[in-house]
Amino acid sequence: MASCRRRWRRAAAVVSLAIALPGCVTGHLFAAGRRREYAREMDAPVEEGGARVLRYTAEVTDDAGASCGTVVRTVRLAPDQPIPTRRELTRVRTAAWVYPLVPLSLAADGFMVPTLTVLSPVMLIMGD
Repeated sequence: MASCRRRWRRAAAVVSLAIALPGCVTGHLFAAGRRREYAREMDAPVEEGGARVLRYTAEVTDDAGASCGTVVRTVRLAPDQPIPTRRELTRVRTAAWVYPLVPLSLAADGFMVPTLTVLSPVMLIMGD
């Protein structure tokens, strides 16, 4: 009876670890949804409501470097704050469509990681 409990605990630990750690599917999902914004054109700051507002156009690229278009962003500046450089306005974000798919990708990783862990030594031996 005690050995049966140990097996269940080990299996539960492996499954929970596989689900908790992002694997191939989750990693590829986040890589596909990663967006980088590079500031290209900056307008002169204008005074709006007691604060300076800087508008700039940013080019959006995906993780592979392909252009996804442009977006106009605004930044509120304190009265004594210097104008940020283009490098300071560059940012990396994740597209919103990724987050609803995360539970599905974690389930796929939870299924595939233990399977690959068990089968990979067999494939390596047979491949030699």
